[in-house]
Amino acid sequence: TLLIGVQDDKTVIGINNDFDSVNGEQDKYQLRLNQVIDKAFGGSFTPQHVDITFPEYNSILLCMVTVTRSDENVFLKKYESNESQFWIRNAGVTKELKDKEMTKYVKSRDGQPPA
Repeated sequence: TLLIGVQDDKTVIGINNDFDSVNGEQDKYQLRLNQVIDKAFGGSFTPQHVDITFPEYNSILLCMVTVTRSDENVFLKKYESNESQFWIRNAGVTKELKDKEMTKYVKSRDGQPPA
């Protein structure tokens, strides 16, 4: 779960200023966020695994992005170069896997013995 509108020190600032980038509308903000996620993970990933809501905290509007686990391996495309990356999250740590590490991980998830 990602909360947009909350700083690292847990100060709640909201997302109203973010609306300026999309002409001040919540619907356009959600559409733009979906477009960015689709570009990064592929169009079939977002509707199945991403839920975007707009809760309020003390009358301050936030954006909450909830992502569910995929049974399939999902690759991230870098925005600038369209290069694919593969990341895992384990015990609170996010790590990029490359080459042999990625192959070993993918095979282990597919039920195949690692090479």
